[in-house]
Amino acid sequence: MKNDGKRSIIQLINRDEKVLKKKSSATNSMRSESEVFRLVQELENQKIDLQNQNEEYIHALELLQESEERYRLLHENAGIGIGYYKPDGTIISYNHLAAKFMNGVPEDFDGKSIYDIFPQPEAEFYHNRIRKALSADQPVVYEDLVSLPSGDKCFMSTYTKIEGLNNQILGVQINAQEITERRKVEDNLRESEKKFRQLFKNMTSGVALHEIILNAEGNPCNYRFLEINPAFEKLTGLKSINLIGKTALEVLPSTEPYWIETYGQVALTGKAINFESYSRELCKYFQVNAYSPEPGKFVTIFLDITERRQNEERILLSNSTIQREQLEKETLINSTTDVIWSVDRELRLITANEAFFKDTKALTGWTFKLGDKVLDENLYSSELIAFWKELYERVIEGQTIKKEFYTPATDHTAYNWLELNLNPIYVGTQIIGAACFGRTITDRKDAEAELCKSNDIQKQLLHHMTEIRENERALISREIHDQLGQSLTALKLDLNWLQAKMSKTPEIKEKLSGMVNIVTSTIKDVQRISSELRPGILDDLGLTAAIEWYAEEFEKRSNLIVKLDLDEVQVSNEQANLALFRVMQESLTNIIRHARAKNVQISLHEMNEHIVLDIEDDGIGMSVEKLNSIHSLGLLGMHDRVKQVGGTIDILCGSDAGTKIRICISSENISPELSKNQRL
Repeated sequence: MKNDGKRSIIQLINRDEKVLKKKSSATNSMRSESEVFRLVQELENQKIDLQNQNEEYIHALELLQESEERYRLLHENAGIGIGYYKPDGTIISYNHLAAKFMNGVPEDFDGKSIYDIFPQPEAEFYHNRIRKALSADQPVVYEDLVSLPSGDKCFMSTYTKIEGLNNQILGVQINAQEITERRKVEDNLRESEKKFRQLFKNMTSGVALHEIILNAEGNPCNYRFLEINPAFEKLTGLKSINLIGKTALEVLPSTEPYWIETYGQVALTGKAINFESYSRELCKYFQVNAYSPEPGKFVTIFLDITERRQNEERILLSNSTIQREQLEKETLINSTTDVIWSVDRELRLITANEAFFKDTKALTGWTFKLGDKVLDENLYSSELIAFWKELYERVIEGQTIKKEFYTPATDHTAYNWLELNLNPIYVGTQIIGAACFGRTITDRKDAEAELCKSNDIQKQLLHHMTEIRENERALISREIHDQLGQSLTALKLDLNWLQAKMSKTPEIKEKLSGMVNIVTSTIKDVQRISSELRPGILDDLGLTAAIEWYAEEFEKRSNLIVKLDLDEVQVSNEQANLALFRVMQESLTNIIRHARAKNVQISLHEMNEHIVLDIEDDGIGMSVEKLNSIHSLGLLGMHDRVKQVGGTIDILCGSDAGTKIRICISSENISPELSKNQRL
């Protein structure tokens, strides 16, 4: 467009110039020389004016094109469907999203009528909307469900009248934004709110919403009632009209600080609590569940359990003798050599078997009787009393304790390993004491120690054998590379010399050429074998370069596609470098043997002071049985290599889902001294 306009103006200038020249030539004989000069000057001035107008016109065209391009990009890439219609319902254009809503592309709808794409009733319905928009002063907005070829969808549609120059009505622009998901969310929210309100109103538990009030130091000092349900009014006798908007200390001035502090922690930390407590203000026991729906607020759900607690206390009081006899029958087992005893909340001995009396007399010289305090300062050291007292208190608070501890040898007893089990004794929901069980596990501990020692020896032996093997591989690699490689290179040079000397004899020359090729191939095999035994690139350029080299060689041999995502990690310890490289080698060997994979992904990164190596394939996966089999020697070897450098290895696999191996080695868990001793 710009070039066409420019050519038109230049043609106009040239035409005017020719006309003036013709007029000047025709009247040349009748006019003076000054008149001719004036006419020529006028012509030049007009030419300059036209050229200036041409430049302004070209600039205006460029601005118009830029504006049109911006509008086109906005129109095509808008996140809403945009359509333009003539007053008679003819489609001027759709953008891509509007056409997509109709299962088409914009070109499918150009020039079509709204009656071509919708059934008659629907087309007339939308045409009426267009007519209404044409007569409206403001855009008209609708939200409705629309049946489209792609399915029923909810839209928010805005109809806007388009006017041209002199207020000429050109048509209507319709912006359609799909709000199907929003409408679903709004409907679900309204339904959820309705159900919540019904539950809130009809539930038998008291429910109240509060906001916590903090003092200047930021500590909870009060709370305000925001909403309560009818059950709350019934349980407390307090009416919502007297509570909503007021604080607890305004309504209940004697509210204990315990309640404010407890609820404050819920509102500030978001940690829910469940407890039973007595309210002196209301003279009732309550079972309370409290949680925070949002920071600074908390909801309480509680039941009046006053009657239940009173009944429990009456039962405990009236049946204490029966309960004690029943407890004796349940806990007293005299047929075992294990020590069994129980104590009440005051740490008085309730029941005990013969082993308890025998062992305590051997230890203290004192014969206990039922009802005695089990922690007598005259029988035990202060350290031992503190130890047992802390255990008893934790159990009476509701904890279950299982503990192993060591008792040194004394003049009267040999050293012992003991196992303790302490459990709360419940009557209903009330803890009345602790049931205790103890046994000697010295023999088991001795056996475990021997087993650990044996395992340590095996690990050291395995590590030593691995070190010897790697040393031998490194030595063989160097010998093959240095000695055999040099000899083959010298032989190749001699053969090349001999080939040059025998160039006049074709048969000998051909034979020598074949020998040179064999020697060259042998040199390559020597280099490959040497590198596989111990790649020099691992020691010279580091782990990342070694993985890149091996992956390239593996890709050539296996025809598998190997993708790499490697960082330049710094692994100063040679054993860690070697372990990661060997595991990668073994993993790729297993993939080519068993996985039936087409693609392999290798990643190496340093994350959170750990070196992480991932090898993943898209093969047939591995069964759990094979993964845990003792016959999977390759996997066992990989685990042992990684453990030797203090790392971990995880194998994720499944049927037809490929296999992923992750090796993680801390960059700080191997001391420099260990690295030095293990260096090959």
